Amino acid sequence: MSTRSVFHWAALRAVPLRVLLAVALAATAWVEPASAEDTRENATAEPAPAANDDLLLWEDDPLLDLEFEELPNYPDPWESANRKIFAFNRQVDRWAWTPVTKTYQFFFPEFARRGIHNFFLNLGEPVVLVNQLLQLRFRDGAVTVGRLVLNSTAGIGGLFDAAGRGAGWGQRREDFGQTLAVWGVSSGPYVIIPVFGPSTVRDAAGSIVDRAMDPVTFFVGPLEWIVVLGAGEGISLRDAHARDLKELEKMSVDFYSALRNVYFQVRMAEIANNAAKD
Repeated sequence: MSTRSVFHWAALRAVPLRVLLAVALAATAWVEPASAEDTRENATAEPAPAANDDLLLWEDDPLLDLEFEELPNYPDPWESANRKIFAFNRQVDRWAWTPVTKTYQFFFPEFARRGIHNFFLNLGEPVVLVNQLLQLRFRDGAVTVGRLVLNSTAGIGGLFDAAGRGAGWGQRREDFGQTLAVWGVSSGPYVIIPVFGPSTVRDAAGSIVDRAMDPVTFFVGPLEWIVVLGAGEGISLRDAHARDLKELEKMSVDFYSALRNVYFQVRMAEIANNAAKD
C-alpha cells in the first residue's frame, strides 16, 4: 500500500460511522420545508434522470482512492524463534553497537570513516573476484582485478576509491550466497542470526564459505587480529547503515517484518541484477 493510500485509509478509520450519521441528521433538520408553490412547480417540471446515489456520493471522493498491494509471502517458518533472537539483537544493538558506533563517529570525522569503509571493501575484493569467476562473469572479474590493483596502490591500501572515481570502475559486489542463487539454489527459510542479524539458510552458508575464501583468514595471522578486523568491519558497516536502519524503524509498525521485507527485496534485486547481465 502506498503512503498516500495509508493516509487515506487512516482518515476513513478516524471518522466513526455514527458521527457521519449524526452530521447528516443535523443537516437535514435545518432544511426549510418546501412551499406549496414550489411543490406545484416541481410536479410540472420534467423528472430528472435517475441517478446512482452511490456514484454521486463517492465518485469524486479522494478518500476512497485506495491502492491495495498484496505483500510477498517470504519464507519465515521460524518466525517465533526469529523474533526472540531479533529482540535479543536489538538489546545488543542498544547497549553495545549503538554506543560503540556513536563513539566511532565522535572520534572519526566522516571522510575518515569513508576511508575506513573503503579499506574493508578493498579487503573483500578477492572474495568478490572468486564469486564472479564461479558465476562465469569474466568481464566483471577483470574490473575487480583492476579495482584491487589500482585501489591498493594509488588508493593507498584501499583508503581511497581511486578506481571508482578516477577510472570509472564501480564496485560490483558478489558473494557466495548470490553464487548459489545463480546456480539455482533456493533461499531457504529466513533466519535471524544472533548478533549478526537477518539472513537465510542459503546466505548464511554462503557467508561461511566467503569467510573461508577470504585471504585475511590465512595471511593476517593470529585469531585476535582476525577478530579485531571483523569487529572493525562490523562497526564500519553499522555506521554506514545506521541512519537507514533508524529511519526504517521509525517508519514501520512492525520493525521485524519491515526488516525482513527489506532484506528479501535487496537480495532479490541483487540476484535479478545478476540475471539481467546474463
